[in-house]
Parts: sequence; structure tokens; C-alpha cells
Amino acid sequence: MILVTIPQNFSAERMYAIDIVMDEILGLDYRIETKHQHDYEIILENGNKVIIKDHFFSQIPGGSGYLNENCLPKRIDFIKNRFVKGEDIPVIYGSQQLEITDRRIVCGIDIFASVFFMLTRWEEVVIQTRDTHQRFPATASSAFKYSFLDRPVVNEYVEMLRQMVRHLGCQQQGKEEPFTFVLTHDVDALLKWLGWYHVLRTAGGDIIKRKQIRTAFSRIKEYKKIRRGQVKDPFDTYDWLMDLSESLNLKSHFYFMSSGLSAAPEDNHSPYSLDSPKALAIFAKIKTRGHVIGIHPGYDSYNNESLWKAQKKQLEGACGCEVTRGRQHYLRFQVPHTWQLWENQNMEIDSTCGYSDREGFRCGTGHTFSVFNIMTCKKLKLKEQPLIFMDMRNFECGGYKGKSLFDHNLYRIIDNAREFNTPVTLLFHNDTFADKAFVHMYEEILQVGR
Repeated sequence: MILVTIPQNFSAERMYAIDIVMDEILGLDYRIETKHQHDYEIILENGNKVIIKDHFFSQIPGGSGYLNENCLPKRIDFIKNRFVKGEDIPVIYGSQQLEITDRRIVCGIDIFASVFFMLTRWEEVVIQTRDTHQRFPATASSAFKYSFLDRPVVNEYVEMLRQMVRHLGCQQQGKEEPFTFVLTHDVDALLKWLGWYHVLRTAGGDIIKRKQIRTAFSRIKEYKKIRRGQVKDPFDTYDWLMDLSESLNLKSHFYFMSSGLSAAPEDNHSPYSLDSPKALAIFAKIKTRGHVIGIHPGYDSYNNESLWKAQKKQLEGACGCEVTRGRQHYLRFQVPHTWQLWENQNMEIDSTCGYSDREGFRCGTGHTFSVFNIMTCKKLKLKEQPLIFMDMRNFECGGYKGKSLFDHNLYRIIDNAREFNTPVTLLFHNDTFADKAFVHMYEEILQVGR
């Protein structure tokens, strides 16, 4: 068994970072001891050791914490390291020191503080920048400012450590998970047309408000064809999505809203009833085919536990199964309070932590990992499955609609994820595919993952 010894201050934070790296990602058998020392020491079964220099927690004055601007990275340099493949590695905390002998390696990069910084998102508490939806924007993050948002830097640090312990003769095999896609679909609109009332109300708006008589009649004509079975509702892409997922031996994750409980206009662009015959038929189809039903809590639920709880109860009552995963609507999220809310409701996996304004690794990884509440200093049972790419980025932020996958940054992100064996979680809404450009884009992305 590997022994990891750590300094005595901030033990909960240190143990959390070590556990994610050593156990959840590397899969090594280890134990931790707290000692009077300044740095981290990883002592292998053969007595050889890796010393990770502490450039963060030991620098914080006694009695104070790290949730202040003075503790944010002052600068981030990129350095060569023989234990890392590919590009120069960004040093969030630490130095370029690297001393190697037959029995000892001294690493100046503070791997554990850097991992803690990325996973817990504590910079989002310190930096108060928010967009119009009260979301922390990618452009305010250190990863964006220093141009490594498209890199799974946590996995780069983990791989560096893996190679260092192997160099010193570690006999444990550990684990290496293969690259894969995690395919998720937020269902903001169940179908384009929910019935004649919905069609006629929309057509009436075309005529009275928008003065678009031709558009109104085209809607009515489209719905008649749907009713006759001549065409499918353009938002009814559930079978097609599941077919594609099954062709890759993957599951589709469909996250449904309980918008009927919310007064927020952002929840009610296309409201649907969870207990309608159409919704129940879709639930049954997803369950029969072995895919996943999750929750897409409404706009105001991210810091409102009673509303969140009611929405989960309504969804579970309608779909007839336990709901254990999902994603917040509009990606509204508050560190660490939204995580704690999900934990309190016995949820297993949240997948909200991606940016609306940029694709990339908000948490520095695509791996699913246990989260940490920086206010209570406790590791939670809840796990985060970080969102890497969202289709709506194309609409909201001047993205790259209609372009080839190879013309934009997503290809680089997928390539980086594959190199460091970390999953990529994608979000494509079921209604997105009414635009054929996104059909081609989605199929192209999945082809890359084969």
C-alpha cells in the first residue's frame, strides 16, 4: 500500500484532492497520514518517494482561509515536464522544479492544490463576475484567461503523477478508463406541437402580432401531417437519438422539466405536462430501451430547495422511476450551494458544470468525480459529470452553426480528451435537430468517437 503523508493544516481539502487523484482517477491503493512537514510525500511500497512541493495551503497564514483574491493564481506559466506527453503543462500553483534520482522525485508543481482549485470551482466564489442569468462566465475563469480551457489539465496532472510513480517502481496497475462520449439531452420542449390548442394559439400570434399569415397556415399544415402520421413532429427525436447511442453501445440521458410548477418565463417557452399521454409514452419508450430519465430543474430552482424538491417529486411521479441525475436549466449554478441542494435530495450525479459561453473543461476534467463543499469542508456523496459542449452555444454566443466539426475548437477538445482518457459529456437538446445542420454535426461528432 502506498503511504501519502501531508502537512497538518487544511487536512480536509488536502485529503479530498488526494482521494480524487489517487483513488477515483488513478485507482491506487493508498492511505494518508498527517505529519509535521511542509510538503506532500508519496512513499511507495519499495520505499521510493515522490515529494510534491506545497505552494498553496502551507502559504496561507494561520487562522485565515483561501476564499479571497490574494489566493487566486497570480500568474500561470507553462513549463516542460518529462513526465507529461504533449504540450507544456500549465502550472496553476507551483514552480518548474523537477529533481530526479533513482529513489526520489521532487516535483515543484503543486498537483494537489491545482487539482483542488479546478474541481471545487472556488474561484467562482471569489470572483463576483456574472452574466445576465447570474452565471459565472468562462471568460472570467483562469482557464480561459491563460488559454487552457480546452485542455483537461486535471488529467494532465494525474498522468504526470502516474508516470512519476511508475518511474520509481510502483507495482500497482491502477486503472485507466477509455475515452468515451456521455450523451445527454435536455428536454426543454417535449414536442413542437402539443395539440390543436397549441397550434392555433401560435398561429393566432403569427396573424395578430407578427402579421405573418403564410407562416400561420404553414404551421397548421405541418400539424395536420403530423396528426395523419405522414411526418413526425420535428422535436420527436427520441428514437433516433437512442438508435445512435445504441450503435456506439452508449445510453442516451434525457433530462425532463417540471415547468408547470414554475412561474419563470424561461421555463415556459414550451411548457409540457409530465402526465400527458404523449409524455407518458416517451417515458415508457426510454425505459423499455434501457436509456436514462433524469431531471432538468427549472430556472429558479438552483438556489431554491423547496421548488427543486417539488419538481423532482412531480417528475418521479409521472415517469414511475427514481430520478438520480440531471442538469440545471440554463446551466444556472451557484458554488457550492447548488451541489449541496442536490446532495440533500439524494441525487447521484449532476451534470451542470459547463459554460454557456465557451466549450471546454470547466472543472479541468471530463471524469465524473465526487464534489466538495468549500463552506462546510466536506466531501459529498454527489458526483459531478462535467458538461464539455452544449449545442445552444451556437445560438447564444455566436458559435459555429453550419460549420464542420473540424472547423472549430470542439475537435481539439475531443482530441485532448482522447489523449488523456477522459470522457466528453455532450448536450444536444432534442429540439435542436429540427435544424438539419445540427443533425449533420451530431452524426459527425459521434463518428469521431467510434
